[in-house]
Amino acid sequence: MKRPQLIHILGRDYSITYELDDGDYGSCDTMQCEIEVREGMPRVEEQDTVLHEVMHAVWALMDIGNRKVEEHVVRKMATGLLLVLQQNPDLTKYLVKPE
Repeated sequence: MKRPQLIHILGRDYSITYELDDGDYGSCDTMQCEIEVREGMPRVEEQDTVLHEVMHAVWALMDIGNRKVEEHVVRKMATGLLLVLQQNPDLTKYLVKPE
């Protein structure tokens, strides 16, 4: 499946580029609506990183606050959620299919 280049997050269009090489796995700029992901990671790490950065965008846009725990919560939730979705394809279809 082709990697996403543009995604919609809570009414905003975010571009995704795959070229980051500054030591981080990814980054999310909520002001510029840009997500960057390190190029060359194994597929599952790349998927985890994309979901991780999407969750940072949701965190900011939903104004959850508490920046002290954000990275820890996002890291754990992104990895856990990705595994649940991958291991339950029927759940994924159910969640994304409009009524």
